[in-house]
This record gives sequence, structure tokens and C-alpha cells, in this order.
Amino acid sequence: MTRCAGAKSTSRAATGGATPKTTCRVISSRPARSIEVHYAALRQPLDATEFITDLRARMTAGLEGLDRGLIEGSTGGVRITKRRGEPWISVPKLDKLIEPENLTAIKDEVARRWGTIDLLDVLKEADFLTDFSMEFVSVASRESMDRDTLRRRLLLVLFALGTNMGIKAIVNTGEHEETEAMLRHVRRHFVTRDNMRRAIVKLVNATFADRDSQWWGRGTACASDSKKFGSWESNFMTEYHQRYGGAGVMIYWHVERNRVCIYSQLKSCSSSEVASMIEGLLRHCTCCNRRWST
Repeated sequence: MTRCAGAKSTSRAATGGATPKTTCRVISSRPARSIEVHYAALRQPLDATEFITDLRARMTAGLEGLDRGLIEGSTGGVRITKRRGEPWISVPKLDKLIEPENLTAIKDEVARRWGTIDLLDVLKEADFLTDFSMEFVSVASRESMDRDTLRRRLLLVLFALGTNMGIKAIVNTGEHEETEAMLRHVRRHFVTRDNMRRAIVKLVNATFADRDSQWWGRGTACASDSKKFGSWESNFMTEYHQRYGGAGVMIYWHVERNRVCIYSQLKSCSSSEVASMIEGLLRHCTCCNRRWST
């Protein structure tokens, strides 16, 4: 920011017709030496040439060490291969670590107390505690199905969709006395995008309300990222992914403190992740109030 200091208010008549001079100096609006403080905290030099020279020297030393290791065979499995006709550095996978004794003991104790819990029972218990199934309303003008029957069929449909098991496979188990036509009727009339959003918000808010901060802490951050899933080419959203390769779609998640997913959305491989991040930030509609990082 430029400010004028020491300006003369002398008239043209007093200066013999000459234009009066105004002395100006540049005054920075930022605190003094703020750049030096930040660079010192990052342990980086202020001179760009010095930074580039040091970085180039470290990269050159690293590549020379890799060359020597490849010749001597001491790279620990790192080798040069080709991928799509281009040189590619291949790094071997790490060996599986031995499972800690405490983790094994915890698993054994959980199995002793509660045994094997069916996922459908977990879904049913979540609905019993939060009553999120009440958020699923019919798109039709009227509905004569009683609420208990609707809840049972709705949980079966959500379980079939969530586990990718499919409605037909659920019916083929023969354990629930529901026909495929009945479940597909519930799928068409009740499982909509808006209903799912409201149910997720209700479930997430109930989780936040009941979560013990002594165990889970008080999170102050929420991360967002996407993951590629393979899909059939007949799907209109299927695209080839330039980075991961292969055809598929992207699922973009917003996860609170790496524990609770508060928003998810389906997107194509070429669509903007920035737009997806902002959409989740604006529309998650939960009581989560966090700082975001991508």
C-alpha cells in the first residue's frame, strides 16, 4: 500500500508557477519481518536461487544413489520397469506386519461378549435408536401400507443396496417372507435421493450427540476425497480415468475426523473435485461444524 508522506501544500504562485513536488514512500500494511518469521518456521531460505540449488542437489544425490543401488542390487526390490511404454519406478509392497497382541486380545474379548453380529441387525438397531426410517416418505399421493411393514421392507431394501447384494439375492435367502415385487415397490416409491439425505443427516447427528468425547475426542477437522469404482460402460456416467486407468465412476466422500461420513456423492471421473468439495460443505446439513481440508 502506497501512502504520501511529507506532501507540500505550496501553491503554484508561491513556487513561481512550477508544479509543487509531493514526496511519497511505500508503507507495507503487513507486520514487519513477517516473511522472515514464516520462512524461518519452514526452515527455508528467502533466496529462491538458494532454494532451487539445494533442491536440485538433493534430487541429484537421490537419483545417483538409486543408480548405484540398481547396479549393486541393493535397492530392496525397487526396479525400473515400463508402464504404457514409459519408464516406471516399481516399488515392492511391504510385508505384512505381525498383529499386535493387544489387538488380538480385543478381538477375542469382543467375540466372547457379543459373538458375530449380523449387519442387518446393526442396521435394525440403528433404526430402533434413531428412527431414521421415518424420513422415507412415499413419492405417491397416498400409501396404505402400515408403518411396521414398511419399516421391515425398507430395512431389507437398504441392506440390499448398501451391501451391493441386490434385492433378488435378499429374497432368495427365504428368511424374511417378502417377495421381490414387494421390495421393489418400496425401492421405487420410498428410496429417493432426498429421503436418503434426510435419513443420513438424522443418523449422523444422533451419532454426534451420543459419541463419548473421552473415547473419540472432539474433532476440529473434516477431510474430503474421492475414490474410483469400476462400472459398466452402459452406465451414462462411466468415463475413462486418466490417472487411475480403466472405466468407472467416482464417489466423493466428506468424512468427519476420519470416523463419520457426513456426505457422499456420485460424480464422473472428469468432473471437478473442487465443486464436489464445496457442494458437500454447503449441503451436508448435519450439525458438524468443522474446518475442512482436502
